[in-house]
This record gives sequence, structure tokens and C-alpha cells, in this order.
Amino acid sequence: TTRVKSAYALEVEKMRELLPDDVDLDIDEDAYETIIEQRDFLDFPRIEEWLATKGLDRESSSEELSPYIPKKIVVRGRPQLMMGGGKLGTFGSQIVEDGYTVFAIQYNNSTGGDSGDSDSVYSSAFNIVIDMRGHIVNISPTFYDLEAKWHFIALKPYPLDPTMMMGIVDIEETQNGPVYLWNWARQHHDAKMYVNLANTVSVDCHDIDIAVGEADFYASYDGKGFAKFSLETGDVKASYQWKDPKYVQDVNHVQLIESDEYAIISSRQTNAIIKAKMSKYDSDDSSASVVWIMGGKNGTMDLYDETGAKWEKGEELFFGQHNAEYMGDNKYYLFDDGSNVNVKDEIIASDDKNGSSLMVIQTKYEDDEYTGHVIYRYDTGVYTQFYGDFDRLLTGNGLGAFWNSKRNTPDIQAQSTILEVTEDKEVAWSCHIFGNNTAKKERTDHGWMIYSAERFYLTPVISDVSCTADTDSTSITVWFTVHNNFR
Repeated sequence: TTRVKSAYALEVEKMRELLPDDVDLDIDEDAYETIIEQRDFLDFPRIEEWLATKGLDRESSSEELSPYIPKKIVVRGRPQLMMGGGKLGTFGSQIVEDGYTVFAIQYNNSTGGDSGDSDSVYSSAFNIVIDMRGHIVNISPTFYDLEAKWHFIALKPYPLDPTMMMGIVDIEETQNGPVYLWNWARQHHDAKMYVNLANTVSVDCHDIDIAVGEADFYASYDGKGFAKFSLETGDVKASYQWKDPKYVQDVNHVQLIESDEYAIISSRQTNAIIKAKMSKYDSDDSSASVVWIMGGKNGTMDLYDETGAKWEKGEELFFGQHNAEYMGDNKYYLFDDGSNVNVKDEIIASDDKNGSSLMVIQTKYEDDEYTGHVIYRYDTGVYTQFYGDFDRLLTGNGLGAFWNSKRNTPDIQAQSTILEVTEDKEVAWSCHIFGNNTAKKERTDHGWMIYSAERFYLTPVISDVSCTADTDSTSITVWFTVHNNFR
């Protein structure tokens, strides 16, 4: 069910008056906070219907509802930082008025919950689209709208139509499931809420990347690489596997760039990011396609941390990273979990590694050698033992998503967080998801968990608007920059 935005017309009109020239004002002048209380979720008919199947309703206690809906969600925004942080050439109020954030959350219930099986790991899961003011535009209880135990971890706008989100189901915690489009806008009541792609074939759920010029998509495959699948049949069109374990192990993200000529691969178990040239791929020679390896014991480049300290090839600077992506200007955004993982997928606990951060590494090529330089690192203040995301936004800000593995962390009550931060490390926008924190300390993965989040717009965004008059004629030239409608 789609909820129309709540009426805040006066606020929107005020934002329309904030032109780019005005963004050097007090950055907190227009700050806001929106709180979505636990019982507000019952205003959504699909959630109310689903809870009724559990014998729950508005009269149920907060403790009874907690395994199924968050205690609350708190959204805070600082519009002037969201529009570009007071810098010349910043964006207008379209950033605040028209922006949306999509994400999926799931509740890992240490008591087993009740999702059709008393041994179930998850008791609840939602897909959510929220506007910048903190109003839920659409929320889907996937255990009810699809199947029990079915949930998404990664959602992103479908390139052909941002009113649709694409993602791959995780059935329980198998990390595999069918591919779907979620019709979150549902502009027609009789339109399908979910549309299956790839003929119900199950693939790795971590992420999906549409192929250029083809009706195909890429996804992680078989642990040591990725594959190209048909969107229509689900057939494997091509498989790219690095057999030598020192290169690729436990792929949690793959991104194809430059018309699918290069692949950026996040290899979690080797604590490394690999750039591969696909035209040189050789299934019998793992090294043939490798342009460089950033991080890990088999790294091919020296790294320099945020202090300028040098880390020699083979020294590990980040651990268990997720969602490493190329974002232009030789910059790679990643979420550094700080989790050192062995070949058995077991997290090796170490005090100096148990902290997570949002990180940007820029590569340089000089004297026939690549080097990597940490040009941005934001300490999240919590430890996320797996999952996590960090993307560049079109304003230059960054959007991170993470959850707190240590529920007993002092003074931190939110279980999952989406955080927009500026280049100066100020928080521009945040979404905090609160849950029941009564689990025992050793239950590190109890509560609301989040894998990633995406910022998007229904129409392209413009910035740097100016006009000049030609003194020799009556013509006027308008100049502006156009940005894609997501990220």
C-alpha cells in the first residue's frame, strides 16, 4: 500500500525559497526531525493484515510487536548540508523536496520468532522507500507480500524506470533467491506489486548489475567470481571464475564499468578489491585479466592511509569490506567492516580490527605502478561484523548504511543506521532504526539489520544554473548541469 506524503506544504514552500546563493547561512537553521513510532506502522494495511496472522493488533504490547516492527525510526536532516554543504555551485531545494531513499531491513530474532518455522532466523523483513523529510512513501512486509522467510538485502532503482526497484531475494539466510522488481510506486491499483525476472531462477542475492545493451544482468556466482544471466530465462550466459584462491574468495559485490569492459570485484575473504579487464579473462589463468589488486595479502599496490602512512604491498589496510564501487575520478567507495574473515567464513576477532568505517580510496598511476590513497575515512562509531554500504551522492556527500553488531555499545541505541555525511564529515541526513536491545551480549547479530541504501529521484536533477545575455542579439543562453536520477 502506498502512503501519499503527509502534508507539509509550508515547509516545502520555504525550501523552494532557498536558492543556491543562500546556502552559506546557519547550517542548522532549517534542521528537522521526524519520528515514526512503533504503532504508526499499523497505519499501513498490509502490515496490519500481516500482524493479524500472528494474532497481533493495536492492543498488543510493544514487547509483543518488537520481533515484527521497529520500536521507532528517527530521521534527521540539515537541508543546507544536504544541498551541498555551503559550497559554491551547490544544489537547490530539489535535493530535499524530491529525494527518496530505498532500503531493506530484516529482524534477526535470537528466540527464533515465528515466521512459519520456530527455527527461523528472521521473524520480519521490510522494503522501505522514505522521503527526505522522513515520511514513509511505501513499505512492504516481504514475509507477507512474497513468501515467509523471503527478504531482500540490496535494492536499487531499475535503470529504465525509477518507480521500480530491482533486487534479489535472500531465502532465509541461504544468500540465494529469485530476482524481482518491486513496484513501489504502484501508480495503478491493479498493477503487480512484485514482478519476477529470470524465470524464477535463484542466484546470489548480494547485488544485481544490468548489462549494457543486453537483456542480461550480472551477479556474484559460485564464490570465486560472477556470471552474466539472462533476464528472461535466468540461464547463465557467461561465467567468470578466478580459480586461484589468492585472487577472489567470497564475492559480495561486482560492478561492471566502461561498457562492461572492466569489473570491480569485492573479495571479502581476501580483504581485497580487484580490477579485472574482461577482454583478457582466461579461465585457466587467474592472473591474465587482473589489472590490480587493492589490499589483502596478495595486493599489487602500496596503500597510504588517511594519515599518509605507507602500507606495503601485502599489508592489509581494510578487512571484510562490502560494496566496493568505482565512483569516478579514480575513487573507490567502500564500507570497511573491520572483520578479518578466514577461509571457513569465520570472523577472526581482533581488538584493532573491530571497528567499521566509511572509506574512499583514490588510485594513482605513476612510473608504471598503481598506488592507493585513503582520501576519506569516517569512523561509524560501531562495529558492523558483516554487511554495510557507502556510496557517493551527486552533491558530493556520501551515503552509508550499517548496523550495530554490539547491542550493548554504551550510548548507542539504534540498531541500524543510514548516514549521509559531507566531505567535511558533518552529518547532513540520518535515519536511525531502533529495536529491542534485550538480547544477550553474545547474540551479536540480533535485531534490525541493514545491508545497503540507495538515494534516488524520479527525474534528473540540475545544478549550477546560470544565464548570460548576448549583447549583440536578443538571445539568452541558460547553462546548467544535469545529473542522473539516482546517486
